[in-house]
Amino acid sequence: MNLFCSTKEFEELCRDVAGKADVIRLQVKGGSMFPFIRSGEWVDVVLCKDGERSVRKGDIILFRKAESLYLHRVIKAKGDLFIAKGDQSFGHDGAIPTEDIIAKVVAVERGGRKIDLCSRSNRTVSVFIANAASILQYMFLFSRKIASLSLAAIYRIQHLNIYRDIAKKILKPDISVREASAEDEEGMRDLFLMGGQDIRDGIAKIKKDGFWLVAENRGKIVGGLTVTSLEKDPGMWVIFGLEVKPLLRGIGIGQKLVEEALERAKTAGAREIGLFVNKKNIPALKLYQKAGFSISDDFPQEFNKSPDEFYLSFSARH
Repeated sequence: MNLFCSTKEFEELCRDVAGKADVIRLQVKGGSMFPFIRSGEWVDVVLCKDGERSVRKGDIILFRKAESLYLHRVIKAKGDLFIAKGDQSFGHDGAIPTEDIIAKVVAVERGGRKIDLCSRSNRTVSVFIANAASILQYMFLFSRKIASLSLAAIYRIQHLNIYRDIAKKILKPDISVREASAEDEEGMRDLFLMGGQDIRDGIAKIKKDGFWLVAENRGKIVGGLTVTSLEKDPGMWVIFGLEVKPLLRGIGIGQKLVEEALERAKTAGAREIGLFVNKKNIPALKLYQKAGFSISDDFPQEFNKSPDEFYLSFSARH
């Protein structure tokens, strides 16, 4: 069972389990510690109480700051004060007193196995990252900028037919679409960047009024979307949350997801299927129009349409 609570509630929980449990297992969210710890992964922490757990440079600690909890690496330790920062963060978190440090991370779960952060090799890597924190933050910033520019260049050509033909020949995609299940939690978390949300609960809720679909390519989740009916008008269905892994766009994944969503909605009794798309997202607009959607000014009153969006409608009766 996943547990979501406030900082105060978590600290009370820690006090309750102190002396009763050696390790607490937590799920983290956010990208500030990528790639050492990734959003949605589970970590084991040991409580730091009354100085019984020593904190050293390189350790990843759980600490409170301004009524929030953070999981960052110690880059400097001086007496009872510590300086911490996220590996991907620019700048540090300021001085952290010992009493604000709640726990220390000792292991990370990844790919079905547990990574011991206290091992000699991982301690060596941790200390290196801490010592090189000032330099690495500029390297990370530079690499993100290069990655952003590279993806922007790829996005510009992904809708071209010549790109799609070449990509399909190289990648040889084997795409299948199915309904999401609770076992897809980790794959979907990586796709939708939903590190702090209970995806299993979301799948169960959506299943009551529609479908959360995922696309797989050779057994790996590479895309997904949601199609649901409106509570006040069961004949009106809406598609939202279409997402395809960036480097795999343009090879038909989005098209298969939309086609499957339309078929399932029509089978379930949909009268109309609608969606919103940003006016600048030309590839998405072409995808939906190819599937039979048309721009309309008549959209459900439950939604507020942004001036930057089109409302697209598909008549399920034709």
